[in-house]
Amino acid sequence: MKSPSMTSKVFSYKASSSKSISNRALILASLSRGTSKLNNVPYGDDVDLMIHNLRLLDVHIKETRGRNARTLIITGMNNKIDQRAALPLKTIKLHTGNAGTTTRFILAFSTLLNKKITLNGSDRMQQRPIKDLVDALRSLGANITYNTKVGHLPVTVHPQVPMGGSIAIDASKTSQFVSSLLLIVPFLERKTTLRIQGLGPSQSYIESTRALVHEWGKKGKNKIYSIPSDIASASYIIAIAILSCTKIVFENYTRSPLHPERKFLETLEKIGCKLKVQRDTLEITPPMSRKSLGTIDASTMPDTALTLAMIAVLTPGKTTLKNIQHLKYKECDRLRALHKELTKLGIRVKKTSDSLTIWGHTKPLPKKSIQTYSDHRIALAFSILKSQYPQIAIKNPEVVQKSYPNYWRNYREFTLSLNKNIVLIGMPGAGKTSFGKALAKYWKYDFVDLDELFESRTHTTITSYTETHGWEAFRKKETELLKNLKPTRRTILATGGGVILKKENISLLKNLGTIVYLKTTYENLLSHLNKETKTVTQRPHLSDRQSIERALKRLYRERTPLYDSASQITIMPINETRNSKKDLTRKIQSLEQELFYTAP
Repeated sequence: MKSPSMTSKVFSYKASSSKSISNRALILASLSRGTSKLNNVPYGDDVDLMIHNLRLLDVHIKETRGRNARTLIITGMNNKIDQRAALPLKTIKLHTGNAGTTTRFILAFSTLLNKKITLNGSDRMQQRPIKDLVDALRSLGANITYNTKVGHLPVTVHPQVPMGGSIAIDASKTSQFVSSLLLIVPFLERKTTLRIQGLGPSQSYIESTRALVHEWGKKGKNKIYSIPSDIASASYIIAIAILSCTKIVFENYTRSPLHPERKFLETLEKIGCKLKVQRDTLEITPPMSRKSLGTIDASTMPDTALTLAMIAVLTPGKTTLKNIQHLKYKECDRLRALHKELTKLGIRVKKTSDSLTIWGHTKPLPKKSIQTYSDHRIALAFSILKSQYPQIAIKNPEVVQKSYPNYWRNYREFTLSLNKNIVLIGMPGAGKTSFGKALAKYWKYDFVDLDELFESRTHTTITSYTETHGWEAFRKKETELLKNLKPTRRTILATGGGVILKKENISLLKNLGTIVYLKTTYENLLSHLNKETKTVTQRPHLSDRQSIERALKRLYRERTPLYDSASQITIMPINETRNSKKDLTRKIQSLEQELFYTAP
């Protein structure tokens, strides 16, 4: 697939730190002796839930908040665990929401405290598997019972500290079971051996846990540890950069064996990207023409598999992501969700029990709303397609709060940096010029009014031109103007009301930028035009022998479907005084919501 011309822009991007490594470090710090200092701990529901539940379990955590991350001082509990059995028995109630990592880690952690603890989660979390972990913890000596349904939350942990031993654990559904055990093994009394069965999916996360446990053990008392950046979170902006042919510099990149999704970066080289590492930065240069991905074993990339799926949509040939059966057990059944939502967009895709095959798509995508199924990864992944096709809407975009609270802000900054043009269409008198000028000032873009440009190049008014040469000549001249128009990037273009009457013009406008329909009601148009007699006489379609009302009603009826069909984004009428500061501000906000982070 031929990529757009490489932009001269180099976008510098600082990714958020890793939530998965943060949650592992939080458990280790809570179980260790002495005091641990964790730097660069990210915000987000998953980590917030971990901190909240650890505090409920009497872990002392002091937090210093920064703009993008925080520092935690954690007093370890290792030397307190034995004494806790003598305290009065009471039930501690924990709730871990929809956070799988937090749920599994907290369950294993709770068994060491010699307390009575109930653990529950969201409706989806209650559907996700927990039995293999419970069985393993029981084999080590823990006393855990199910409150309602065997194999699922809620569960109760009873006072009985597991001693250790040799056990088998099935890792075929999720690596989190194994990671949960690896985190507590150093703190068990007996030597413990884990025989991992069904290893494959998410193996990289198990390796990450092992590496962190090993590194943590070498640090000794009073540890200081900085959470590395998160490749999974960075993958979405990286993918948008690749598809937009923009070089990107990943500023806080750390080459760490703890990165569970590090194979994602190797996969980028397969499509022709060039990667260059210098100190703590990673420079990614996209190819001018992307190569076919072919077959990818995504078993070690459970979180970036969705990113690769979106790149595959806009890459030539057939891409197969295999060994991804574990996606069915995440916050939603991601395998099913990907298949359903991509099919909705008209993309050819085939799903099996453990794979997804996607054929590269070359046709424009339709205006559709993407369901996110309360899953942050679905919203994050489909934002990649939205960056190229702004008409795609993402429902419940706030679900990214789970892992990447600042994502939509970063998405907006990056999308604006791509310098794409905005083309405004709509009825005569809809306010395209006033809105366009306000938007250009706000975004620091250039502004071009195509009607004014036409008049300056023909040295006459549109009314005079049509009276002399006729409408057919005007439309032909209008099309010539669009063909020869080469605005610099970062331009807002306001068009004439009838530009959409020719299909050729619509194609030309789409090549110029994102088409935004500034919609208004017939009543608002009529009121505005009646107030501005001078304006009406300058609008040829409204200055004939018909009354303004009859002419306007005819135009409104004929053109509204054409505007709807041609546009990628529609700004609905806003009940404010037309062209007032508040009206223009709300329209800009509405456009930004549609472009950058929300769905209707």
